[in-house]
This record gives sequence, structure tokens and C-alpha cells, in this order.
Amino acid sequence: MRKVSDLFPEIRFNVITCMGNTLVHLGSYSELCRLFDSVYSQLEKGGIFAAQIVNYDNPRTKGVMAFKDIEGDDFIFVRGNKVVENGEAIEFSGELILKKTGEKFRNTVSLYPVYSSAVRRGLEGSGFSSISFYGNFDREAYEDTSNALIFIAEK
Repeated sequence: MRKVSDLFPEIRFNVITCMGNTLVHLGSYSELCRLFDSVYSQLEKGGIFAAQIVNYDNPRTKGVMAFKDIEGDDFIFVRGNKVVENGEAIEFSGELILKKTGEKFRNTVSLYPVYSSAVRRGLEGSGFSSISFYGNFDREAYEDTSNALIFIAEK
């Protein structure tokens, strides 16, 4: 993600997507802006950048935010977030439980909570226009209480 323009230096795209809450792995606002600059440079004129993250503006993210467990035939995946460092970081924890053996695998990673205001400011600073925010993939209006922040920006 941090090396978009390094991976495809000669290619321009009509659409670039970034789904699954990956932007929060960047670590800071300056890294987010560098990514937006790289994506902008990789797009054709009129190209679209679309991304989806958890809505960190949601008041439920101000403390601890739990996710619904994901259960498959052979496993259960338990996830949770805890806000730390005065809201400047999110501690994401995951536990994978194998049903057959009961084995548990745990991991924790620090995430940078990307707020809608930072997304808009960063996209505009990179030159994007026609920036739209949505609360879900059905393109319902984005609100602070939406579960997701989905944005579409045009070069």
C-alpha cells in the first residue's frame, strides 16, 4: 500500500480500490496523505479512487468497539478494538479458535484511526474532486453513527 507508485510506475488506472479497513494500517496522517498522492498519480484523468474503512467517527469507537464473531465450519474468529493513546491509536486484537482442537491463536496490532475529516482533507490536498462519503455499500448517506466510512473520489 505504501509503494503503489513504485509497483506500477508506467501504468495508469481508471479505478483503484482499497477495501477492508486497510488504510488504518498506515500509522499516521502524513502516511495517509502520501498514499493519496500516490493513488492520485496512478489514476487516469477522471479516474476513481474508492475505499472502505470502519467509521472511526462513530461514537461507539470512543472506548471499546466489539465486532460480531466470524464463525466457519472449523474456526471462530473473535475481534475487538480498544482506543488507546488519547484516541491517536486503536489496539486491534484478534483470536482464532480452531474448533477441532480448541487451539487459540492471538494477535494484537496498533492501528491509526482514520476520521472522515482527515480523509476529506487528505484527498482534497492530493487534488481529488467530487469526493462522496457513504455509510455502507448501498450508498446510504454517511453519518457519524454509520458502521462504515466508504468514500469515492475522482481525479
